[in-house]
Amino acid sequence: LQKIDQQFDIFSDIRGMGLLIGAELKPQFKGRARDFLYAAANEGVMVLNAGPDVMRFAPSLVVEQTDIDEGMQRFAQAVAKVVG
Repeated sequence: LQKIDQQFDIFSDIRGMGLLIGAELKPQFKGRARDFLYAAANEGVMVLNAGPDVMRFAPSLVVEQTDIDEGMQRFAQAVAKVVG
């Protein structure tokens, strides 16, 4: 997520423990968590929202690193579509 944020500058805060992570959107993306959620779903990635400005990531606890890498790559594609 930090690499995605470096590329697109969309998060004001990324926090969590282990694989349970919340990412708060910057003010310019206020209220658009659902847009990112739908774009991620279209890329085959399930992301949850925790209000209009926060996205939650909660993958299976028995996930392979390659699956996480692919999921983040797909999420980056989704972010690119929303950000334009």
